Amino acid sequence: MLNLERRFVTPKDILLPATDKYGWPHGRGYDALLEARQPSWSTRTTFRGMKFRRRYEALSGNEQRILFSLGFNPYVIDVRDQYGIYDIAALHRVLARDERLLRTDLMTIDVLVTYVLPGSLVLRHHGISIKAENYVPDQAELDRELREQQALAARGWTWELMHGDAIGGREFANNFVMYRAVRDQDVSINYDDARRFAKALLKSSARGTMGSVLGRLSRRVGISDGAAHQLFAIAVSYGFLTIDHSKELRVDLPLYLIR
Repeated sequence: MLNLERRFVTPKDILLPATDKYGWPHGRGYDALLEARQPSWSTRTTFRGMKFRRRYEALSGNEQRILFSLGFNPYVIDVRDQYGIYDIAALHRVLARDERLLRTDLMTIDVLVTYVLPGSLVLRHHGISIKAENYVPDQAELDRELREQQALAARGWTWELMHGDAIGGREFANNFVMYRAVRDQDVSINYDDARRFAKALLKSSARGTMGSVLGRLSRRVGISDGAAHQLFAIAVSYGFLTIDHSKELRVDLPLYLIR
């Protein structure tokens, strides 16, 4: 998922259904099945999402790294953390008895990504199991991986195992810099403004630091410096701009873009 060619722009106005065919909500209406309510020393955390202003539940630092990266991935339309896969036979059994489905009848997928590919508006779904970089599975864990793959394959969906270090520290830090600029914004309503801003930026001089480059452009187009940083981050999330994550993204350093 993370290796898709980044020269891609998210199509405008893709409509997500209120729920998927299995009854789970999309977008703002979705709530993770497992919550990150742990002591302060834990690596578990909650944070507001990028393209949907709802709370995300990162059950580890590795999950947070990958969730941030997916937020700035232009192929990604929706991200649902701790997504539940229920046993169809168990569902029919409890419905016949007018009972509720037990938590043990649900298998949770760490992250379920809804995405599109170039030339198509068809919504596709991809499950990700996130593990630590030193993860070595035992037989029980291998069996669990197989069950996840088979459950998603039965729906025509794909699956992968992803280690937390798939997102390096520098890329995570860069994503966090951009996230801070837009975490309280309604990203979707700024799609057109971000597209125009990115077009102007790519035609501008890259001389100086990121702060000076965005500052010059903000004065030229008549917006505040803060708005320029917001539109920059939104432009990256939709694919109008592509960050070179081999370099640090800082206001006092040059701005490195892949052009």
